[in-house]
Amino acid sequence: MKNLKISAFLLTSLLFFLTGCSGGSSGSDSDSASNEPEPVIDSSEPTIDGSEHAIDSPEPVEENPTYYQVSFFNKGEIYDSQSVQAGMQAERPANPEADEDTRFVGWYETPNFTRKFVFSRPVEANVNLYARYINRNYIQTEEFHISTPIAGSNIFISDENGTREITIPNLSVCDHEVTQAEWSKYMKIYKRTKTGDNYPIQNVNWYECIIYCNLRSEAEGLIPAYYITIDGQDTTDVIDWMNVTGSNIAMDANEKFYYTSKNSTSAVLDQVKCNITTNGYRIPTEAEWEFIARGGSSNDATYEPLANYAWCKPHGADLHEIKTLQPNTLGIYDILGNVSELCYDRHGVITSQTDIFGAEGSLCVRRGGCYVNTQFGTDKGKDGKNYPTGCNVEARGQPKAPYERSDYGGLRVICTMD
Repeated sequence: MKNLKISAFLLTSLLFFLTGCSGGSSGSDSDSASNEPEPVIDSSEPTIDGSEHAIDSPEPVEENPTYYQVSFFNKGEIYDSQSVQAGMQAERPANPEADEDTRFVGWYETPNFTRKFVFSRPVEANVNLYARYINRNYIQTEEFHISTPIAGSNIFISDENGTREITIPNLSVCDHEVTQAEWSKYMKIYKRTKTGDNYPIQNVNWYECIIYCNLRSEAEGLIPAYYITIDGQDTTDVIDWMNVTGSNIAMDANEKFYYTSKNSTSAVLDQVKCNITTNGYRIPTEAEWEFIARGGSSNDATYEPLANYAWCKPHGADLHEIKTLQPNTLGIYDILGNVSELCYDRHGVITSQTDIFGAEGSLCVRRGGCYVNTQFGTDKGKDGKNYPTGCNVEARGQPKAPYERSDYGGLRVICTMD
């Protein structure tokens, strides 16, 4: 029994010795501390409801932040001013009040309204912003891409090469045809069927429409849409155009512009090109005109009964003042009837590959019909061809040379909006 107790004692001692050598305590304070688990630091704090949440580390604070001045000008006077930290956004102020003839459409970075300010963009410099107003007689439409053919249309078509795809930009569309009062501010007036400020202008030609648009744009501080390259330089200045030999542009004693020739083209004005991205006045392309006539993106070409919308035969075979009938879905008056409307395009064959500026040719497109047309009539042109001239959205009208005037022809203006 005594030997058994000694053996148990030796076995216990051996196990103790082996345990210490395999990672147990060696009796040293430093060794003991190194083998203890690292303490966990609790970075939470109690909340009101007794739960815990982590304490966020404070964001580094810029000692001397940069600030920029954002100044808002309304009709030449300071309307609002903000000090905005670099990288932050300016706050949109309350819209200024417009008068009864205009409406406010936004803040722009340039006095001639070429670039609209984006409030979601960080401010990185001092900025002056300018309030823009447009006449209440202008209807705004949003950019719209047309990529499928429209039944009955001669413009939005498809052929063996595909579909004609057109992107209509953001537009501001005059809700009425240009009046005699509006035209006479800049242009000479020829023969009129009826006289009065609110009657649409008539007896105008394509050249004069281009001149009118640029003169009006300049007068209203907009960027003209039409330009001609003279001596290697693009110019929108009508005076520059007039001073080139062969322009056939003149001014009368009242400093009103007109085209001098009744039977010949202008080697100068035939070089006109259109910058569709500027915000100046222009006549619509044929695609834009038909988009407008179809009520914009709604594609609503309903004009029934026609007598409610258009001055034409048989119910209104005479020139009438603007805006005396119902507007179309978009809010546009007299898009059919009264006077036909010149477009920028030349009359020609439209294919799937034709761009927004239309076909090439020597004659100009007129759309919408006029007060002597019926809804689905035709007229014979000087070339002997019969052209559909009815008061409807499909008829491309009887084309005219760019120098030709007509008792039945006028115009409507539009602007591209930023």
